[in-house]
Amino acid sequence: MTKWNNSDPSVRTVSYEGRVLNTGSRERKYMSDVYAIEYYAVVWDDKTQAPMSIPVSSNFELVRENGTAVVDADEATLAAYRAWQAEKQAAEEKLLRELLRERTVKGLIQQHNKADIGKKVVVLRGRKVPKGTVGIVFWLRDGRAGVRTSDRKEGRNWADVVWVDVDYLGNIDGFNLRDHMDPSEPHFQEMEAYAQSLIS
Repeated sequence: MTKWNNSDPSVRTVSYEGRVLNTGSRERKYMSDVYAIEYYAVVWDDKTQAPMSIPVSSNFELVRENGTAVVDADEATLAAYRAWQAEKQAAEEKLLRELLRERTVKGLIQQHNKADIGKKVVVLRGRKVPKGTVGIVFWLRDGRAGVRTSDRKEGRNWADVVWVDVDYLGNIDGFNLRDHMDPSEPHFQEMEAYAQSLIS
C-alpha cells in the first residue's frame, strides 16, 4: 500500500507490504452535509494479530492524503487471517450457545417455579411470611397468591392461609433439568451446570 501527501505527491510512504487482504469503497460523511467516496484497504496488523480497515484515498477534495492499494497478502498472512477468522467464529458460536443456554434454562426454571392453582410451593423470600413456609396455591390474582398451609377448613374457607407475592414462591420439588430436557441433547452438560449454578 502506497500513500502520499497531496501537497507533495513525490514523497511516498509504503506500508503493509504483503499484508493487504482486501480493498473496497464506502460512502463517508466528511462534514455535516458533505459526503464523499472513501477507498479503503483491509490489512493484517502484525502487532494486534488482527485485520483492520485503513483509509487509502478519497474523492473529497479537502483530504490531505491519497494513495493506492492492491491485494498482496502472502501465504503466511493469509494463514494468520484464516486462523483469526476461525477463532472469531468459535467465539461467536460460544456466545450464541451461552445466550441460548441462559434463555432456555432460566425460562425452564421460571416455568418450574411458576405459581399455579393446586401446585405445592415453598416461600423462598419475603418479610411477612417466614421463608420455608410450605403450602398449596388455591388463589391467584394480580401477582399475588393465596397459599393454604393445611387441609383444615373453617366453614367453606381454608383455615390456615398466607398471602404471598408470586415472585417469592418456588416449586417444592427441586428443579432438575433432566425432567425438562433429554440429556442426549447437544450441550446438555453445559446447561445442567448452568442450572445448578442458578439454584444452588
